[in-house]
Amino acid sequence: MLLLGLLLIAGSVRADDLVVVALAPAQGVFRDAFDTFQTNVERSFGEATDVKLLVGGEAGTEESMLSSLRRGRAQFGVLTVPGTSTAVPELGLLMAPYLFDSFAEADFVLDEYLAEPVTALFAAKGLVFIQWVDSGWWNLFAKQAIPTPEDGRGLRLRAASGEAPVAFLRAFGADIIPLPFAEVIPGLQTGLIDGGATNTAMYVAMGMYQHAPHLTLTRHAINPGVVLANKRWFDGLSPGRQALVTQAFVSSEVLRAGVRQEARDALALVRAKGLMPYQPDAAELARWRAMSLPVQQQLVERIGGASADLYRQIRFGKAAFHRQAAE
Repeated sequence: MLLLGLLLIAGSVRADDLVVVALAPAQGVFRDAFDTFQTNVERSFGEATDVKLLVGGEAGTEESMLSSLRRGRAQFGVLTVPGTSTAVPELGLLMAPYLFDSFAEADFVLDEYLAEPVTALFAAKGLVFIQWVDSGWWNLFAKQAIPTPEDGRGLRLRAASGEAPVAFLRAFGADIIPLPFAEVIPGLQTGLIDGGATNTAMYVAMGMYQHAPHLTLTRHAINPGVVLANKRWFDGLSPGRQALVTQAFVSSEVLRAGVRQEARDALALVRAKGLMPYQPDAAELARWRAMSLPVQQQLVERIGGASADLYRQIRFGKAAFHRQAAE
């Protein structure tokens, strides 16, 4: 946000420019998607428009990016659930532990049952919901293996922002350490934290495995991020340009496939380095689920707002998915 403000004050962002904010790795599926968006928009809008990509965290935290989007200092962005839940708390419910059983189930529910209510929630905050993105399953990483909830009790674990990541760690008695993402590696190095939870690709891309070599494949949550636009800016575009903007980013289907392949590649890299991610057996996973399921209703009550309606839609969507699969 500071950088965006400086750019605006310095006059380096023109009225026709399109500022894009995100926190993405320097390489990979998401970086390629931003490059594709930049190329598509500049080609379609013409020379008058310059797409400025501030997608490596240059615009500050996700909370700062969201504020910039809402205020019109940025026009387009890709943010995670923890980042967006500061303005739309109900979205935090989507990271509830063991809310979804598979990627196929999650994709179906998000696309068919949640897109419409989520669009309305964002519109009320001056934002246009364009599409879902995906960051893969979240797992636990630490300096020691965590096969069961009891093994995590008392460990100093970093929690991402938002109600759901904190509630999950609290449920099994971890010592929760709030820490900005950029400080995870220093925290591991100094012993401030023993580990935390994140998606597999980020665990590898950020080098966390070098300091917390034990990855426990709990697959306890997903973090379905969103592609957003500033509503005032978007509504001011012609219908043709609105269509160009919504189609310029890589589709949800392509992104999901790419992200999930990155996770598989990340696991292969970790194993090639001699580390062995721990896969809980059926009994251990049952203990994780039993410990976590009460957290879902607790989150609905704690978050409030439209979260009960959202949770109801999730249950409807899950039931429809399984009916469809049984046919």
